[in-house]
Amino acid sequence: MARDKVHAYPRENRLNTKRDIDRVFRCANRRMARGPVAIIGVPNKLTHPRLGMTVAKRHLPKAVHRNYVKRVIREWFRCNQSNLRNRDFIVILRHRPHDLASIRGCLDEIGKNPLLGT
Repeated sequence: MARDKVHAYPRENRLNTKRDIDRVFRCANRRMARGPVAIIGVPNKLTHPRLGMTVAKRHLPKAVHRNYVKRVIREWFRCNQSNLRNRDFIVILRHRPHDLASIRGCLDEIGKNPLLGT
């Protein structure tokens, strides 16, 4: 099955360098949170949004749960990147969720905020 290029998650859509990640935390002008999820956003000069994420081991001790949360975050970003403004985003898991499935709903609620562009 061919991958849909519109919903891909290529390397250029990721916050990879420490410099880029530090810039988002230092210059964050948009912070939104719902439940266990928070999003920090900073405008970038590119033509597309980029994503970084932090899922702390202290909140989800099992790697399988951390990886699941990261997959959910990446999937949310992939499906919504055409609606997001040209910003660098970092998604943070602030505390242990009551159930892992609720994370997608929290991301959808935050994503409806006009400041993010969806």
